[in-house]
Amino acid sequence: METSTNKQNADSKLPFPDDSVSRFRAKAVAKLPPETNNSIRALIVLNQEILDRCMESKTDNDDPCATARFTCRRKMFNVVKTRSVGELTEFLVFPRDEKKEFDITPLVQLPPGLNLFQPLLVSGRIDFGALFETFLLLHDDILLSCLSRLKDHLQSVQVCLGTIEQWLVESRDSKFFLEATFATKLDKQRIFCHRSARFDSAKFGARINPGVNPPPTFYVHCQVLKQVQLNDKLEASFSLVYQHERAKLIKCLEFASAREKIKAEEIQWFSKRLS
Repeated sequence: METSTNKQNADSKLPFPDDSVSRFRAKAVAKLPPETNNSIRALIVLNQEILDRCMESKTDNDDPCATARFTCRRKMFNVVKTRSVGELTEFLVFPRDEKKEFDITPLVQLPPGLNLFQPLLVSGRIDFGALFETFLLLHDDILLSCLSRLKDHLQSVQVCLGTIEQWLVESRDSKFFLEATFATKLDKQRIFCHRSARFDSAKFGARINPGVNPPPTFYVHCQVLKQVQLNDKLEASFSLVYQHERAKLIKCLEFASAREKIKAEEIQWFSKRLS
């Protein structure tokens, strides 16, 4: 709908009736090699889909004057720790917010050879759909040359957006792994966990409680993934960036679950003997 509106706005500025524009475009499309027309339209659609996905993670504090800058935020779940609280052993994940700024010049600026055209901008970014429709009004002598350059530029836009999406996808891998391993959902709510200085406050984003003198209390953002009832003290740390660390976490979880089952069976056996 937005592309259609932009197309109408662009057509309204042309010095000839809209129906003439439509007929002229139809003739131009008919002359184009089908692969050229289809590939350009497919690139425009695909790039817009990737951009829409990236926009979901875009921050709102970008400088409005810096249109070539695109800042995204992601939540990483790369650190899992275990801690013992009485007879309970807890598996905790420590989410960390990350921000990164990307250069999206291809989305806001045309390359040499095409920069003579004044493209229609939407939210500071080029509307390539409207630009393609405008190119269809060019003379046959320069139409194919401009479309070839436009296609090359759209591929550059795809590489640019793909870099952003790849950075965002990296955070989902560990999230999906944890949700599958612990059969739980990682929510966005931050749970404050009282911990001592054993946790690296700088690394995990802890903040010191502005209370009285030491020992200080650290509040670390975490979520409890699982609680297992054990008599033994079990404290370990796992970095999910590495596959062998993930394997160690799975083994540790299996060990803790097996010990919990054995303990439950022992309690049941003693209960029967005492009854």
